[in-house]
Amino acid sequence: MQEPEENKRHWGAKSYKSLWILPLIAFIAIFFLASSRNYIFEWQKEKDLQALGMIMKGGFLYALLWLVMPATIADYVGLVRREKTDHKWWKIISLVAIELACIIFGTYVFFFS
Repeated sequence: MQEPEENKRHWGAKSYKSLWILPLIAFIAIFFLASSRNYIFEWQKEKDLQALGMIMKGGFLYALLWLVMPATIADYVGLVRREKTDHKWWKIISLVAIELACIIFGTYVFFFS
């Protein structure tokens, strides 16, 4: 008698290319929020809610960037363990570099500009 197969659903990324989706979307979103930064600093009565919305979106995106980096590294490790990709030093460094660039640019946009 055969044993039933275990549920072999694997969470996480399906390929190395899919690890790039969220950091690139975040990087594009930071540029969008940086270009609409004037709403944040113009506290006029008719724009109060719009400015508050931009601050909330920016803060959420900034917090999300800090949460995405460990998840991306864990997904990459999972891909290597499942032998979906070969481990190359430049792959992990490129993923971490784009996420650090997002965090540094986000820090500049939201706190120092």
